Amino acid sequence: MSDTPRDQILKATRLESEERFTAAFQCMPIGAGITTLEEGRFIAVNDAFQEIFGYASEELLGRTASEFNIWSDPDNRAHVLALVKQGQPVRAFEALIRRKDGSQGWVSYSGGLVSLNGQACLLSGAVDITERKEAERALQESEERYRSLFQFTQAAMLIIDPESGSIIDANPAAEQFYGWTKAELLQKKIEEINKTPSSQIKRDIERVQSGGHRRNEFQHRISDGSIRDVEVFTCPLSGGRPRLFSIIHDITDRKKAEGQILASEEKFFKAFHTAPVVASLSRLEDGTILDVNDQYCQVLGFTREEILGKRSADFGVLRSEERIRLLETMEATGKAHNLEFTLYAKDGRPVPCLYFGEILKVGGESLLLSMLTDISDRIMAEKSLKDALTFNQQIISSAREGVVVYGTDGRYTLWNAYMEGMTGVPAGDVIGKRPGEVFPFLEAVGIVSGIEKALRGEVVLIPAFAWSIPDKGRTGWASTSIAPLTGSAGEIIGAI
Repeated sequence: MSDTPRDQILKATRLESEERFTAAFQCMPIGAGITTLEEGRFIAVNDAFQEIFGYASEELLGRTASEFNIWSDPDNRAHVLALVKQGQPVRAFEALIRRKDGSQGWVSYSGGLVSLNGQACLLSGAVDITERKEAERALQESEERYRSLFQFTQAAMLIIDPESGSIIDANPAAEQFYGWTKAELLQKKIEEINKTPSSQIKRDIERVQSGGHRRNEFQHRISDGSIRDVEVFTCPLSGGRPRLFSIIHDITDRKKAEGQILASEEKFFKAFHTAPVVASLSRLEDGTILDVNDQYCQVLGFTREEILGKRSADFGVLRSEERIRLLETMEATGKAHNLEFTLYAKDGRPVPCLYFGEILKVGGESLLLSMLTDISDRIMAEKSLKDALTFNQQIISSAREGVVVYGTDGRYTLWNAYMEGMTGVPAGDVIGKRPGEVFPFLEAVGIVSGIEKALRGEVVLIPAFAWSIPDKGRTGWASTSIAPLTGSAGEIIGAI
């Protein structure tokens, strides 16, 4: 029996929906995969998933994550499965993973139960957060570096007394975020800002003191009485009286944009509108916008009525030269992944984004499915880190005394500008060499033996001595001290 016209329409609609949202699954800027619930065998993975883990889809499909040792800690997968089987979705679970090349990285994992053709499956999403985790580790290198970042970073930072909960320091970014002056913040306790019950705050502080670095999500009250969702990274500061150092990220918008990963194949249709990224569907030929998701409106400040039926160029969201660059890429490859674009919000504010796009054929017409991730925070973090590193280098370079650093092998690794001016010897002539090779007289005055002692953990003071560099025509008197240079774990990494 042939299909009725109604059956034919339903099939065409279903096929069109599957084509559109299968493409959406494939070009999502987060790694996405579907596995059988019981055996864990891969049914589907998208391009981003393959990029994160290093495996091609052909290698994964039909096999399990356990066969590849993808989970560095198998207990993490067991934990995820236990929650899913209890009907609890997993959101933003941070886990250490192993890539195909053997290297390890971190992902923020989300997952939920779906039913595909009557079979229970696990729908998983993974965001590569390796760079963020490494940046967190770098923040713990030394308290001096904390101070530089504390004053100049864009992230809100607080230093807290763990005994009383009092805020004992706040950086300018914290003043801006909370809306109180530094003097006002220093009159408050963290429980006046954090909506978490006092008993829970106390337990969290105790865990930080006993276990080191921790990540939590809280709700914080700001000066106008409103509540903001925040992600807080906390660790104890070494040296002196006990203190806790907290970095606060405003994740209110991210929390609003996060949607539970689709629970069933039928809900794939809603992926476009609930995706936590800026998404639009437009006609490839002339750029007319046919649909946008809520995140698009939230990030760029337009209502759907202001956008639908118009071209992005009509209201200045995407500059014409950027659209030309996009179309050239699409014509060459049929898709565009990891392109950096700047969109412009309704108020003129630039929004740097990472772009993913696919051309869809729907009803004989070419449509452009676009998904963009706001990378403003990443760019600001990179700038803050670069500024901090430049600031530290400027301090060393402009110091009005000689600064010299030796590696664990006793060779020069740093020779600052003051030393170049005093001795007439450029850094390039000493870096990588031993002191006795460049300046034989240093053996006699005790500097060579002093370096050896410093590398064993001693602090050595060398009294005034006469020095001479005949080929440079330089002579003089100098005194010096040599001390161990330690890393974040207290290990000796050189002498200074």
